[in-house]
Amino acid sequence: MSLEQLPNKVLLTVFSYMNTVDLFRAFHHLNERFDTQLKVHVSTHKVDFRWITKRAFDVFCRTSLGLIDTNVTSLCLSDDVEFPNLFHHFLLNPEQNFVIDPARILRGFDEYGHRILRSGIRFTMSQFVNLKYLHLDVIDFFEPVVQLLSECICLSHLTHLKITQNMNSYFTHAPRIVNAVWKLPKLTHFRFLSMNTMNISGVTLSRCTSRTLLSFSLERIDISWAQFFNLLEDSPNMTHARISICETAEVPAIMQIIPSITNLNLTVGYVPNVLAHIFDLMPNITHLTIEFKDASSFEYEFFNGHKWKQIVLHHLPNLKVFSFFYVFFARFDTTIEQDVDTLLATFRTPFWLDERQLFVQCDWLPEHGGKPVLFYTLPQTCGYNYSIHPMVKSRSTHPAVDRDSMLCGVPSMNFSKSLGYINRCCSRSVQNIQNAELMVELPVQEYVWRFISTFTHFTSLSVRLTRMNHPSQLQQLINLSPNCHSVTLSNISPAKLVELDINQTCLRRIALVEYTFNAVECSAFANSPLGKQCTILQIDLTDRRHVLVLLDEMPRLQQLTCKCSDAKWDIDESLADENQDEVQWLQERLPKTYSINYVEDSFVRIWIV
Repeated sequence: MSLEQLPNKVLLTVFSYMNTVDLFRAFHHLNERFDTQLKVHVSTHKVDFRWITKRAFDVFCRTSLGLIDTNVTSLCLSDDVEFPNLFHHFLLNPEQNFVIDPARILRGFDEYGHRILRSGIRFTMSQFVNLKYLHLDVIDFFEPVVQLLSECICLSHLTHLKITQNMNSYFTHAPRIVNAVWKLPKLTHFRFLSMNTMNISGVTLSRCTSRTLLSFSLERIDISWAQFFNLLEDSPNMTHARISICETAEVPAIMQIIPSITNLNLTVGYVPNVLAHIFDLMPNITHLTIEFKDASSFEYEFFNGHKWKQIVLHHLPNLKVFSFFYVFFARFDTTIEQDVDTLLATFRTPFWLDERQLFVQCDWLPEHGGKPVLFYTLPQTCGYNYSIHPMVKSRSTHPAVDRDSMLCGVPSMNFSKSLGYINRCCSRSVQNIQNAELMVELPVQEYVWRFISTFTHFTSLSVRLTRMNHPSQLQQLINLSPNCHSVTLSNISPAKLVELDINQTCLRRIALVEYTFNAVECSAFANSPLGKQCTILQIDLTDRRHVLVLLDEMPRLQQLTCKCSDAKWDIDESLADENQDEVQWLQERLPKTYSINYVEDSFVRIWIV
């Protein structure tokens, strides 16, 4: 049976398994029926520019996007390491008001240091009149974001906005971003995620009222209590909030009661009286998640089940779901076990076990004095990283902990010899975790490996080899997950790298760190199983000419990020004439369609056509 014979419903189901850009490249303009169903598909599925080549991006923008822009409801623009400069190529005439090092501006480049796209096909957000969901992923430059958000004011259907960024300088521009977001006429959900912890508590945020905003999340972005309540006062219908409070933040003397908040996710220092006062100002909280950011010495009178029972009964009358994550250090005059048993006993009461059905757990390393104790509710939902160590002990109030359900929504797992918290006697299963990152230091002992081997759903892998002659576990680990698309390898020699027999076909992004490759090693890697399927590569090179070797011998390569050692250019007089800016040197030797620019830490990034 051919695709033309499939009913429309089945055809749309087939379409749903493909990236929208690839889908249009395969089926657009084949016949009228396919074109109609493609428009139906794009009205319910994301146009995601994170997973395509530059050539596919250019072709899609030239031949398809302008014809379906009014049908697009979900859009993702990225400036990630995999897809550099796409944001600038997409947006029409991005503002260029910030300072750029003049030495980085070369002929054929714009003020950002990016090669000028020759196609001339660019868009404005006003063209996407039915856009509902917008995701700006790892945007490095601030001004284009502000321009884009200002254009979104005319979008009457835009309800969801997510921004992921990795620039510490964003805090100086926070007022303009907040002001632009709060002005969006129909926005209901806003999530702002910083890749690095950022403190904007000293910045005065703009005041602009939004009566449509229902949920906002500022992750890894510290603000003050005053800023938080100002945002809530400017959003009278807000029900969900996720925020991190600066450790030095003081509670203003006068704050307005916020009856609309029902779901609060809070990262804050533990000050019981302050929290009780804050909860009094939000009397309708039903779901509360707290991550206490500052580890402190164990103070039984301040943190225990009896204290939290009083807080819940007197300050959280409508609370239904409660979870927390707390780190403390055991007292010097007692053993860790004594402090843990004392603390757990206060949560083994009918109030917590029967009425609230809340269970807690403590994890610690017994052989290391002064090491922290992790104390959290089950299942663990707080934190960005879950670390695992084979010697960690655990105690819980749960009568029979279901190890299959104790890790919910944990985005990252770290297996290490010096970090982590797990009882090695427990065969915890983590198969319920999806789209997570796995970090491992190899080799590991057999009982740890048995546990790791159950974790087959990770999509990103970071590995460091402590002994160069043990690559077998690395090979098994890479082949373990059929969904792993990214791997970072540290401290591994090219000789061991080329020996790996990889049968994992999804892997496309490889970062090689803590080793500098010469010409022979570059060629060996390019012709290895890993090199042959690699499309995104980060690597350190002894010589900039090795870039040409990699590009010549890796035909599938779409993007290359590299750092080239300058030592050879300083001592080799025969190369003196070529001792010039790396970007300019590469520009003169590579096709004009390649996009070449500097990124942080002196890396050069090449987007390949």
